[in-house]
Amino acid sequence: MGAPSPDLSNLWLARAFNAQDVEAAAALYHPEASIVQVDDVHGGTTIARGADAIRATMAAYIDLRPHMDVVTHHVTVAGDFAMTRSQWRITGRGRDGQPVEVHHHGMEVHHRGEDGTWYFFIDHPFGADAAWAVDRPPRTDRRRDTAGGPAGTRSRGAAHSRRRLSHAIQWVLNVRPSHPPAIPAAPRRY
Repeated sequence: MGAPSPDLSNLWLARAFNAQDVEAAAALYHPEASIVQVDDVHGGTTIARGADAIRATMAAYIDLRPHMDVVTHHVTVAGDFAMTRSQWRITGRGRDGQPVEVHHHGMEVHHRGEDGTWYFFIDHPFGADAAWAVDRPPRTDRRRDTAGGPAGTRSRGAAHSRRRLSHAIQWVLNVRPSHPPAIPAAPRRY
């Protein structure tokens, strides 16, 4: 069973963690949900999809014998979907007995189930972390996307795309071209 509203979903998840109840935590997720696993807890950053993977993800958190504190900063509802932004902190003990603290700013998409309760549908526990921010967004060019415009049109050309890619590769490899690459670093995608 989900939470009665999307603004309570994170609180109900924290209560399940604090009670060390894997089943209650997993029950808050839609059967087709996806969650980005946190490297600090899962030993890698991957996506868990579906009920079995969600349950395993929740079990890894519960293995910390956690205490979770959470606040939901905002909720936007559109029909049977909602988006929330949360800030959460989990303290616990790792398998080695050492203290563990994980603190992030999450983004969550919820879906209202047939029973009228709300389920996590997409959960990105660190999707709103400040580390993702840039000083300012790169300038948006009025020209067509270099990957191609609308059907039947061409973009600025393959030579331009190869040149931009070459500069970006040189920049990453620390073999700096005469000027920085024209494309900014892309956000991490999972």
